[in-house]
Amino acid sequence: MKKRFKSISFSQCKTRLKRLFNKATWQDLKERYHRWRLNPFKYEEAKAEAHHCNCCSLDFEGEFCPRCGQRGNAGRIGWNSVREGVMDIWGLGNRSLLYSLWQLVFRPGYFVGDYISGKRQVSFPPVKMLFIMTILYAIIVEWFFPDVMGIVLDESAKKIVHENSDNIVDAFVVFLKEHRAWGMLFVSSFLIVPVWVFFRYAPRQTKHTLPEGFFISVFVCLLISLYNLMVPLTNFVIGKLADVILFPSLVIIIFMLYKQLFGYSLWGTLWRLGGVVFCAFLIAVTAFMVFMVTYAKMGKVKELDTGEYNVVIKASLFFFVFILLNFAVAHLINIYSRRKSRRREAALKQTKDKAVAEYLAQTEQSTPNEE
Repeated sequence: MKKRFKSISFSQCKTRLKRLFNKATWQDLKERYHRWRLNPFKYEEAKAEAHHCNCCSLDFEGEFCPRCGQRGNAGRIGWNSVREGVMDIWGLGNRSLLYSLWQLVFRPGYFVGDYISGKRQVSFPPVKMLFIMTILYAIIVEWFFPDVMGIVLDESAKKIVHENSDNIVDAFVVFLKEHRAWGMLFVSSFLIVPVWVFFRYAPRQTKHTLPEGFFISVFVCLLISLYNLMVPLTNFVIGKLADVILFPSLVIIIFMLYKQLFGYSLWGTLWRLGGVVFCAFLIAVTAFMVFMVTYAKMGKVKELDTGEYNVVIKASLFFFVFILLNFAVAHLINIYSRRKSRRREAALKQTKDKAVAEYLAQTEQSTPNEE
């Protein structure tokens, strides 16, 4: 017997479209998304059950041992333990890698802020996650889509690089392609000090430390790794249109990471990120020139003559002074904007206090008249 589909009239279709594009509906969805973005985690109350720790022989109440941290219901190893052990290798256990990546894409700045503020359990360990993403990249991309990202290294070129130790640039490029996780960490390390200087007096994460800056750069590397992993997969489906969609999305997500993390406005985040990228480039160039001079002095490559040596030294000193000048200008601008925001907050507080005082005075005056 054929199944009959219920026809929809034009008026019913119009009503459903109005309900879908209703302003109140979208406003409600926007508010729910904003609440989820600020705090997406819901915790249940811990059960006060008595346990005996098999590891340190402590009697306690709760789910975890307060002395060694082992779970209270840990018993003999079964198939469930085997499943959890295998899943933990690829980040699919309690702190899921996929859930952490989901958080990093849709609430990047708040997620990173939660992690560096002390909420370590909300995220899969970021450095471990980066290396797992690199392994997945090697398995999926280099085995199945080796020509998409241009990662195929000619064996003859490798041989030439290893035989000719003078070609430092080619050897460094080969190292970055063969060790992507370490390469991304090395390149992103040039961002740590500029981010620390340009975002030091931010409304959120004020005076963040350099180790916290390291983890911020790790999360940025994770976004780049996810982009590198998605490009060949989407190229296989929609072709070159993937680059048009994914690369602007990556830039927007990284920009929103810094905007949500530090709390600056759109323009304030934009010019600071521009300064960070510019100073990071100058630091990388200066470090490369210093490395070239040191490498030549060690006799690893052909030693520079006097003219070349003087040019490299002068250029390194010029870039170093120029970097310090940029840092000084950024520091002065940040201090000025911080004092300006404090004056604005003080004026706003004074206006509120004045309005409250006037309201109380009017209330006191109207009370005797009513009596």
